[in-house]
Amino acid sequence: FPCFPAEKLLMLTTPAHEGILFQRPMKTGSTTMTGVILRLAHNRAKEYGLGKCKHRTMHGTGKAFEFFLRNKTKSFLFSIIREPQARALSQVFHFDVSAGMKEPTDEFLQDRLLQTYNYLNYFDDLGTRNYTYPMQHNDMQKVLARQQGFNSDHPIRDHLVVANKNKESKREYERLLKQTRKYGNNFTTHSVIADILEDYDFIAIMERMDESLVVLQM
Repeated sequence: FPCFPAEKLLMLTTPAHEGILFQRPMKTGSTTMTGVILRLAHNRAKEYGLGKCKHRTMHGTGKAFEFFLRNKTKSFLFSIIREPQARALSQVFHFDVSAGMKEPTDEFLQDRLLQTYNYLNYFDDLGTRNYTYPMQHNDMQKVLARQQGFNSDHPIRDHLVVANKNKESKREYERLLKQTRKYGNNFTTHSVIADILEDYDFIAIMERMDESLVVLQM
């Protein structure tokens, strides 16, 4: 593992381009992994006569930490993932039910899983850069409107008229618009996963924590 002089503060959220870089997703066992990294940062530093090795272990997206600018010869970038359904439910009950005091009805859970705690969470966390070409706002609206069957000369207007009359339809439209705005029209799950795997040196699996730590040590 690369070891460079660390800043004085232990847990920083500032960008880093070298050292031990851990992208820390929520509700994936990342706190356990952080403990491993902190021991590693201190033990490894002794070999270099340092107090601790430079590292990043706080929650935050790969983009926020500027991992896309990292020096790959002077850094080790890794993360940890969890079975998506288990992670999503854990997030809902931790943030919304326990902390937010929300009633965990079927309708509420379905809404949160569709709107917030879905597979795009992983892309938000792990993504170190934008993986697709951006689209203009009007173009995105046209694409989404036509995808949902509005092929007239005014697909946006016609769709919004219907969407505004139906709360569920409007909410779904806004979700798709937000998704397209972030990832572009050429967004595909497989292409983004392939790019993420290319960017990272290692990704642990929470359900296989012991095995992941063995591989990490190799």
